[in-house]
Amino acid sequence: MAVNALILGISIFALFFIYAMVKKVRAWRYPVHNLFGVNIKRYQLIGSDVGGSTNQVTLRNKLVIGSPDALFKCKSAKKYIIGEFKSRRYRNHVKKRERYQVILYTGVAREQYRTNDIEGVIRYKDRTVSVPFCEDTYRWLLGLVPEYIRVESSFK
Repeated sequence: MAVNALILGISIFALFFIYAMVKKVRAWRYPVHNLFGVNIKRYQLIGSDVGGSTNQVTLRNKLVIGSPDALFKCKSAKKYIIGEFKSRRYRNHVKKRERYQVILYTGVAREQYRTNDIEGVIRYKDRTVSVPFCEDTYRWLLGLVPEYIRVESSFK
């Protein structure tokens, strides 16, 4: 009886140990997926410049160009996740410039990949926050580009 309990105990410990090791190996092999909380089985990493990755992806249209920290593509559908990493804590709010940055990335990606199924997220030190896309804000931001170019050229 005691031998059976000992064997059972060792077996349970071994299973938990193996499970913990598999999770560590996955975290090591897929650091960007883990950073943004993206399902490894459902999404492929298209490009990133965080977590040791060097395959940066560039999004562009006629007015803006930019590189999000991570871009994932769903393996079974035309769905994407754009991830932006911030080293600060969340503190219950997304700053305007952070929101605008993700909205611009999302809008350009919608045009570039010809799909509306793109989610923008910001990963803070302590949590990941979804940033809803707003077409009006995106158009307003694009409308600021000519003025920015005019002002920037006046400093040369």
